[in-house]
Amino acid sequence: MKPERAIQNDTSHFRECLSLASPKILVWFSMCLLSIQTLGYPDQIEALSPEASSARFVVPNGLHIELVAAEPEVFDPVAMCFDELGNLYVVENRGYPSGGSDGPVGSVALLRDEDDDGSYETRSVFAKGFDFPNGIMPWKGGVLVTAAPHVYFLKDVDGDGEADIREIFLKGFRRGGSTQLYVSHPTLGIDNWLHFTSGLSGGTIGVPGHPEIPELDMRRNDLRYNPLTHALEARAGRAQFGLTFDDFGHKFTCSNRNHLVHSVLEAADLTRNPYLNASTLVQDIPVHGAASRVFALSSATTTAYAHEGTFTAACGLMIYRGNALPKKYYGNGFVCEPTGNLIHRDVIVSKGGSFEAHRGLDELTSEFLATTDEWSRPVFLTNGPDGSLYFCDMYRKTIEHPTYLPDEVAATTDFDAGKANGRIYRISAKEGLRPAKFDASTPQALVETLAHPNGWHRDTAQRLLLENLDPNIIALLEALLRAKKPSRARTLSLHLLNAADALTFSHIRAALHADSPDIREQGLRLARELGEPIAELLIDIINLAHDPSANVRFACALVLGDIESPNSDTLSALSSILKKDIDDPWARVAVLSALGEAAAAFSEQLLQNDLEGDNGWPEFMEGLSRIIALSEPPESVARHIEIVIDGDHTGESTWRLAALKGALDGVQSSKNFPNSSTPIEKLRSAISSKDPKKSNVIDDWIVACKKLLATPAISQEVKLLAIRVLGKADFDTSGEALTQLLSPNTMQLHQIAAVTELNGFQNERVAHDYLKREVWLGFSGETRKTALNGILSSANGIELLLSALENESIGAWSIDARSRARLIKARNQDQSERAVALFASIDERDAATRYEENRDVLTLTPNPENGRRVFQEVCMGCHRYGGIGHDVGPDLTGIRSQSLESILVHIINPNRLMLSGYESYYVETVDGEVYIGLIESETSTSVTLKQGLGIKTSILRENIAVLESNSLSMMPEELEEAMTRQELRDLLGFLKAE
Repeated sequence: MKPERAIQNDTSHFRECLSLASPKILVWFSMCLLSIQTLGYPDQIEALSPEASSARFVVPNGLHIELVAAEPEVFDPVAMCFDELGNLYVVENRGYPSGGSDGPVGSVALLRDEDDDGSYETRSVFAKGFDFPNGIMPWKGGVLVTAAPHVYFLKDVDGDGEADIREIFLKGFRRGGSTQLYVSHPTLGIDNWLHFTSGLSGGTIGVPGHPEIPELDMRRNDLRYNPLTHALEARAGRAQFGLTFDDFGHKFTCSNRNHLVHSVLEAADLTRNPYLNASTLVQDIPVHGAASRVFALSSATTTAYAHEGTFTAACGLMIYRGNALPKKYYGNGFVCEPTGNLIHRDVIVSKGGSFEAHRGLDELTSEFLATTDEWSRPVFLTNGPDGSLYFCDMYRKTIEHPTYLPDEVAATTDFDAGKANGRIYRISAKEGLRPAKFDASTPQALVETLAHPNGWHRDTAQRLLLENLDPNIIALLEALLRAKKPSRARTLSLHLLNAADALTFSHIRAALHADSPDIREQGLRLARELGEPIAELLIDIINLAHDPSANVRFACALVLGDIESPNSDTLSALSSILKKDIDDPWARVAVLSALGEAAAAFSEQLLQNDLEGDNGWPEFMEGLSRIIALSEPPESVARHIEIVIDGDHTGESTWRLAALKGALDGVQSSKNFPNSSTPIEKLRSAISSKDPKKSNVIDDWIVACKKLLATPAISQEVKLLAIRVLGKADFDTSGEALTQLLSPNTMQLHQIAAVTELNGFQNERVAHDYLKREVWLGFSGETRKTALNGILSSANGIELLLSALENESIGAWSIDARSRARLIKARNQDQSERAVALFASIDERDAATRYEENRDVLTLTPNPENGRRVFQEVCMGCHRYGGIGHDVGPDLTGIRSQSLESILVHIINPNRLMLSGYESYYVETVDGEVYIGLIESETSTSVTLKQGLGIKTSILRENIAVLESNSLSMMPEELEEAMTRQELRDLLGFLKAE
């Protein structure tokens, strides 16, 4: 078959002209277009031909889309790659979603363009019999294919188009909860390592044939493998189905709801400072946010909970590095959204230590590629040898996995329709492009190709040079490094010299002084691999602390942290970076991680001058003071605090209050202070021992914090810090001030903070105050759960709670399922039996029963405006809807597409459909503090939890006594009991936008 070239849809030009129209015309046109599409394209019950489907694509004006291959040459394509000979290898996931009836049916197809017309018309089955293969890259005359639990190496030895060698290359990848959650995207990085996604599943990875290489537990990380040494390393990121690099090795990944994530740091960058309480390594860089809106031309129907109209299946992420599209597209991020039948584009720009991504100005309310063909499912993108952007269209009627659908929906859904189809397309600015033959004839030709304008050629030359590290290439690489070539070519030469074990101090020094900031950054990153000898380059490195590029300064901070026993010049350089980039959170954490045992010396140097403004300084000084309090003896901590708090108490210098809070956090956990008193007492004692005349300075700040809480004009941030500081005293000192915040008039964020601190006092009077009927009923659901954590931490608290339940001053409905379970498991048998009796009627009413009991609320007339109030009181602590709320649980903006019955089911039974990544964790510290939330990030030294209201809490692992996970949602069961029947109907009306 020779597919005919698709004809570009003329609506692209019309769409571009819309940017000149008035808002009223745009609204009118959108309504008309929707009507036209509805009339012209009714519910699509069968597949379109490749030619008919091609005609429905809309891409920007001036670009062309061409059909490269289609059935019967290709089926269910999910990944592809070109080798240096021009062969096209395609991974066909033909068993998706649930497998073949006769065993594994996944295959790898080898396609050839025999007549060089741009269409791949010759097919051979290169290999078959795989369970859900999903990734591929060329390697040593063959290909690497990901098909969990293995990565396979396949090679055709006799030239018949079929693989004769089939070996397990890597093993031990875990199979996740669905076939979407498997290792994928084998990718050669600029570092000359092979990178793989975790598939959100991880695994314990081994290298067959190399027992000397210890197996690696990936945990919550991606993986890289060194093909020269066979070393394995966990790498930052939890990529699902998408991993890519820019020209300078910056790594980007995606998952279903997070379409563009930058891996900023590695775990070792944080764990090198054991006192640093931080674990976040990656950043969602789109300014339009994670789970952001997409603009489909199709109905983009999804039955996934709350995902309608937003990213729900982001995959196949790629940084475009070709030369067949206009220059404005180079370096842009492209990602597939198969549920929406579209490809999204982001313009990526550097910002501090990371990046920022935004929609193109011509795509503010549209997508780079979209179609009205409901079966078209773009899933994978790649750069091609001709410089075009290629994508795989899996072409299925249903792309969603049955695991994520309600049982009744999955039972009636056709998951097989489209399995006989599959298409591959390319997009370029010029029709009929054909790639020049790749010249791999000599090492010199390959080295010269490192400067090619098309990224595919550079990548291929790098791979071939790596596969055969001929000593003769060293001189060629050195010559390239000195030549006036593009910085991306010189960067590749640096890394290949490193792979060949031929990188010298002179090479790195030259890179540190290069005219390109990108090369200076690479020089710094390569300097980190030198170990102790890095001292020989110290002056060169320190000078880059004043570099005009924020990326270079950020890399400089990371390198300076690798130097043991930093001197005053090193600390001065870090101070310079910090003052220049204080508003960049990544620069702040890089400097903190670099300090180690030198934090106190750095603080004295930094505080010789006052800190200007509050933009970033409160967060930094809180972290710095915590590190000092954890690492230094009491007299050093006292000296630091004297400098810090020697200022106004009005809240105008927020950084001073933040620093005091950080010091108290550190003192609480420090082994250098006695355990017998509160953090306030410990710090007061340390200051008094150093200078008795200043023994009351802490008391002055306690008084100031109480005044701050009583002053309406004080900012939320300052009040929150004041609450945290008061919580480090005892109940007699701070109890009254914090208890006053239990009033319903207190904003929820401050109320939860006050309850958290009151819990820490472990005083029986706290539970009495919580359980007063007017207080308990005034609590929000999140506040009540926080209060229960404190009550259930002692036998006396449990007794008070059981008594309040038995005398009906509070209702059993107000105790969430997790807390009920803790009560029933109380160590005191009498208390346990009483809890069982109290909750028997609730626990016996399963979710199905409660649904039937509440189903008739759907007959009531809703008041959506009142529903908004209910949402704000009951739901917005964890959910966002239409711009209000917090990003803890799923965004509910798109839930309006669900039926009323479906929404009611989710409210009644939040555990019915648990989305990956939303499992809750129970954490208890050695100090008896209890936290419940989602693990946002973790390293070997700390864990960061995300809780209601978007509150993030980082906890050092050495302070964790209990860390337990389960499959329960953070959303409480019996949530309907917190509302009247009319309020429940009003909430449904609000969510449905009735």
